Amino acid sequence: MARPREPLDLLLYKGKKNLTKQEIEERREQEIKAPNDKVKAPSYLPKDLKREFKKIADELKNIGIMTNLDVDALARFLFARKQYLEMTEVLLETPITALVEDDDGNKFEVANK
Repeated sequence: MARPREPLDLLLYKGKKNLTKQEIEERREQEIKAPNDKVKAPSYLPKDLKREFKKIADELKNIGIMTNLDVDALARFLFARKQYLEMTEVLLETPITALVEDDDGNKFEVANK
């Protein structure tokens, strides 16, 4: 299965493909362009994520791969990443324990090392 074609602006930005001016012009005519005039952070994002959204969205718009259709996907990614980092921090701070029984039958937890 072939990889999907990358947008021309992304190819030119990467600089890994040598295209003639004629090939560039032909590819520009063939590409479908989605508008990117309404790219702004959704209202449900917290302030810190809105700043990060704007930063990433501006970079993606500069290379021509961010459109109005991508707004919600980027917002969901940022929100999921924030939750992942929070849970990772909690897990790293939580000691791993084991339930141990002594000779008298009393059970207690001991941290594994």
